[in-house]
Amino acid sequence: MPGFPDGRFLASLSYSLSSGHLRQNDAILLHRNCRMARPTILVAESEPGQALSVLKLVLESAKYNVLTAHSTGEALDIFHMFPNVNVAVLVMDGVIDCELVARSIKQVTSKISIIATSARIAQKCENADHILCSHEPETLISLMRTLLGDPRSPVELPPVISPGPDRTRSNKDRSRSGAIRPNIARGLKRSLPELFRRV
Repeated sequence: MPGFPDGRFLASLSYSLSSGHLRQNDAILLHRNCRMARPTILVAESEPGQALSVLKLVLESAKYNVLTAHSTGEALDIFHMFPNVNVAVLVMDGVIDCELVARSIKQVTSKISIIATSARIAQKCENADHILCSHEPETLISLMRTLLGDPRSPVELPPVISPGPDRTRSNKDRSRSGAIRPNIARGLKRSLPELFRRV
């Protein structure tokens, strides 16, 4: 099976889909059975007010590929073109119909985990596998790594802090730090009574 392009292509494709213009070269690469080099996440959320989507930025910083849809229809279109996405993240913000998207995905396959995020705790999505608070990106990344593994290379992983040295030191170690050696202490113990006698 052909390999999948890098994140720059995905960003370009996401823009092409949202603008309604899909280039011919992009269409050729949309093979239904193509495998993606890194785990790929479908994110469905309303158009962000700022220039960048915080959710997309968080996931891409964790080295996941992200396909973004800004409406229910776009989410379904992207899923049908990319049935091998690993996870779908649906933001319940009043624009995305979480129930419809989740149900449509589950009717095709049960292998794709569906995560619904909401700013309101009481909000539900019946067909979602997980429901998270949208204000806790660390929880989302932790769940992603549990479901998909950590796509970061060993160079990008944080350094492992080794446990500190053993606090119990031998007599030899203590003597190096200035403590009285045992043999010297015994010699002083024997010589002290003689000093007192002489006085």
